[in-house]
Amino acid sequence: MDSSQVKKIRKSFDISQQDFANLLEVAIRTVSRWENKEVDPSQIDTRRLKRFKRFASFIPMFGTPEDALFWASLPLPEFGQLRPRDLLIGTDYAASLIFKHLDEKLGKS
Repeated sequence: MDSSQVKKIRKSFDISQQDFANLLEVAIRTVSRWENKEVDPSQIDTRRLKRFKRFASFIPMFGTPEDALFWASLPLPEFGQLRPRDLLIGTDYAASLIFKHLDEKLGKS
């Protein structure tokens, strides 16, 4: 994943580097270094970034990036009171639960 892709994902949520860093649970300096081509994201971070890129494709379902991120921050009963955001930064399987849920909401399953 290159720096322009990282920045594009962040911009799709219309958030600052600091907020993006908090979302991904990395340092703001890390996001800055990715976007300034100083270092590439690790394998784990690349997987997380790809998940958030996919999650960004659901923004229209929520209305705004802010609404999508708000939903992702709520403990939800369908995920055992876990926040979707935590599942997105977790394992591939955990993230797949979010996408399955969102696909079902859109009638894609």
